Amino acid sequence: MPAPEHVGEFTDSRLVALYDSWEPVRSDHAFYRHLATMMQAQTIVDIGCGTGKLAVELARQGHQVTGVDPSPAMLTMGRRRDGGELVRWIEGDATVLGEGEYDLAVMAGDVVPVITDNRELVATFAAIRRALRPEGRLAFDSLEQYGFDVRDEVRERSETDMAAWRAADHVRREELKRQFRQSRKTNQQTPDADA
Repeated sequence: MPAPEHVGEFTDSRLVALYDSWEPVRSDHAFYRHLATMMQAQTIVDIGCGTGKLAVELARQGHQVTGVDPSPAMLTMGRRRDGGELVRWIEGDATVLGEGEYDLAVMAGDVVPVITDNRELVATFAAIRRALRPEGRLAFDSLEQYGFDVRDEVRERSETDMAAWRAADHVRREELKRQFRQSRKTNQQTPDADA
């Protein structure tokens, strides 16, 4: 799956250089850091890692992190980031991943909504399922600006597509809500590493 052509900040190196400044503090990163620690995840793949900010944060916590992104410009920025040498960088999408390698797969921010083709989305989730260890987990979020719930979109697909969704959806919704609330509470009590 190539980098989305309609979103220039993913491919234009001039815009990639400004990308992190558009949102210097990412509140979702605290959740993913907390989740990785709570799960005691040794190996993590950050799919759609962009400039690698979250990937490096996770690697600095001691996790073995792979950052995957279809944009060479984004990956170049990630490699140059302070701590970028701690991350294994791969150009591509989830379909380039091996089998049974990861404890946790994350798709932070707007990664899922960028995949607008239903077949590509199902292929992505199926590839992630293959890349996860048997007890591995997938965690992702979707910002509300898109005006739809990704799960509602997926539910409308055929039963075959739903089987792939179920295979990839390992983190129970209630557990995720509880973890998110806990990470927000922890984040409010201690200064965020991004600040």
